[in-house]
Amino acid sequence: MILRGSTSATWALMVGGVMLMTGLSYVEEQLNSLPPKNFWFVTQCLLYISSLLMSP
Repeated sequence: MILRGSTSATWALMVGGVMLMTGLSYVEEQLNSLPPKNFWFVTQCLLYISSLLMSP
């Protein structure tokens, strides 16, 4: 029972990490095509998304 719970938690963390990396690379691609004035906004969005993923 404990093993199953920890395994699913580890799997969820791995999936979350892959999603985060995919999102970061996508945002980075978009950022390269955006003017620099949007950099602060994109950074705030990334911080918000990462805080959502890190919260228990």
